[in-house]
Amino acid sequence: GGKSFGGRAEASGLVGHAFAALGLIYVLAALVVPYGGMFVVSLMKTVGHGFEAGNWSLDNYRAVFADPAVRAAAKLSIGLAAGAATTVVALGCLVAYVGARTKLPMRGLLDGLATVPLAVPGTALAIALVVIYLNPPLNALGFYGSFGILFVAYAPRFVTFGVRTSQSALIQLSPEFEEASRVAGARGLTTVALITVPMMRATLLYTWLLVFVLAVLVALHLCASTYRVTMREASYWAATSATVERAGTMGRVLLAFASPMSEFDGRDVVY
Repeated sequence: GGKSFGGRAEASGLVGHAFAALGLIYVLAALVVPYGGMFVVSLMKTVGHGFEAGNWSLDNYRAVFADPAVRAAAKLSIGLAAGAATTVVALGCLVAYVGARTKLPMRGLLDGLATVPLAVPGTALAIALVVIYLNPPLNALGFYGSFGILFVAYAPRFVTFGVRTSQSALIQLSPEFEEASRVAGARGLTTVALITVPMMRATLLYTWLLVFVLAVLVALHLCASTYRVTMREASYWAATSATVERAGTMGRVLLAFASPMSEFDGRDVVY
């Protein structure tokens, strides 16, 4: 056997302390101060009264949760995010399996097409959808401003994540499991459903949660309408047209909504 070497601690010196200080300053400036300030503002009746004892209240949260528009936006965001995550997991798994386990001649092109949505800016995608569905002949479908156009705008944005995570899982899985299933008499779809997918379940769950959180935080203003507003857009409109306190409350609710999902760290992705 070979020799093992443990980690050796070295004095970081002045340069190491300087980089550590810069990292701490960045965390404070980019995370602690903005999010902490948003949380504090959401608890204030009026920002102008500062930290006075009588200026603290939960009225902003009561108003937000009692607002029918906010509840409708939350339902729409959850529906879009769940639908987009499910679609991305299914398409990603399919494309990854075709590329990693088959010999189809067009599998390389299919894999390349799966990366295109990540390279196209969201604004360009939204403008393309608006132009297509606001002009003849597709304007007759009444697709603009509907749930369908929002779903079409959401789902393709994250297909690349589904493909890449599924590819990583398939590469780590030995094809001998699938070969043994076929030798036992199982057909291709049966093998995938009973052998491959269950062994990828942690990866698929991680991908679903990742896409769900990202989709909740996405805002495609050009594809939305007055009657179809997501949580991100509701927060944006609160920041531009409502009070600062209400905007801070909306931002805090959105952050609290997405944060628990992002705690899944994807350990033991492949069993």
